[in-house]
Amino acid sequence: MVNFVQIYKSTDTGAPTLAGTAGSLINVLNKCLVSGYTTASVTALSRVSSVATATIASTATLVTGNYVTISGANEVDYNGTFQITVTDTTHFTYTVANSPTTPATGTLLYAKAGLGWASPFTATNVATYRSSDNSSNRFYLRVQETGVTAGGQKEVSVVGYEVMQDANTGQGQFPTTAQKATGLCWAKSITADATTRAWTIIGDDKTFYIQLHNGTNPWMGGFGHYISYKPGDGFNTFIAGMDQFNVIVNSTLCSGIGTNGAWGSLLDSNQAFFYTPRSWTQVGGPVSCTTIGAPSYQSSAKIGMGVYSPTATTWGPSFPNGPDMGMYFWPLWVIEATQGLVAIKGKLPGMYGLGIAALPQHANYEVVNGLTNLPGISLVALTLTSGVSGTTTTYSGIGFWDYVGPWA
Repeated sequence: MVNFVQIYKSTDTGAPTLAGTAGSLINVLNKCLVSGYTTASVTALSRVSSVATATIASTATLVTGNYVTISGANEVDYNGTFQITVTDTTHFTYTVANSPTTPATGTLLYAKAGLGWASPFTATNVATYRSSDNSSNRFYLRVQETGVTAGGQKEVSVVGYEVMQDANTGQGQFPTTAQKATGLCWAKSITADATTRAWTIIGDDKTFYIQLHNGTNPWMGGFGHYISYKPGDGFNTFIAGMDQFNVIVNSTLCSGIGTNGAWGSLLDSNQAFFYTPRSWTQVGGPVSCTTIGAPSYQSSAKIGMGVYSPTATTWGPSFPNGPDMGMYFWPLWVIEATQGLVAIKGKLPGMYGLGIAALPQHANYEVVNGLTNLPGISLVALTLTSGVSGTTTTYSGIGFWDYVGPWA
């Protein structure tokens, strides 16, 4: 299946465990991006016309619209990756081709399908990931879980590459070691032990976002394709993460996506947590960018434009919007500022910011419908920490994702 959107949660049945231990995040990425997870029994599988009905122990962590991989049926038309409809607590249905014998026979299994990425190179506690979709740049993400930073097993180092020959060799690294000596940080845990931590991944076959809760703060990173406004752009890939390692409370503006406040701060080198492999001009090396949305922004609190913070000083239209009583969401634009010139390079796929002020906090995973400027689209809220003011006050933001898709 190409370009389906799927959300993965640490609370899903059979979901891999994240902790401050070596290899745990690579295992999560392998399951979500590549192979899928759960792999539980289908106790019965039958067909009426083109609709197959699967019976499983519980559909509690599946929802209509999920993609599931069925395997083990002797009648091969039942096997494959399908979008499902959950019909009750123990059944889901999907469309099957041809007219396979009913009921199905064999050792039947289902798994929550992975996003279809590849992991071409691996080494000890190192893995690489690459989109399989030829409509993207197919650049590489390199993840290293140990031996990089003082944080040890609590965090991982991530960088991108344009080309790779093996797990440790490549060209076109972004960010470079000169920009970030140990790459960007994806913080797993505040403790280097087996204490489990919450996580969420949402993505498609070209782009994914990752929310990790290290035990103190949730934050957001990501990697993949962004929708470029430059025709023929050959470098519209991003990588985002924290800009510091071995920290418990995020320092100012170190969360990867949705942060960065006022326009005047775009050239601040301390905000280097979001990189693209080259400038919009297509020449030179990696550039530090930021993400903003409109029309609202939070300046003094340094929360990202378009990422709502109920605790920050906020400017923007009120809720509901007076003229039409509407609720507006806006794309997150990728912004490059070079020598004082600001360029909108493109937008992040599937992600939206809340373009209004004074709205109550949304809970993690809360679904938002009835969007004035996005008819027919449902968004899921994910909370993220956008930084601190000084050394003590943490401001939390909220991002919103189209969890049904497809993303453009």
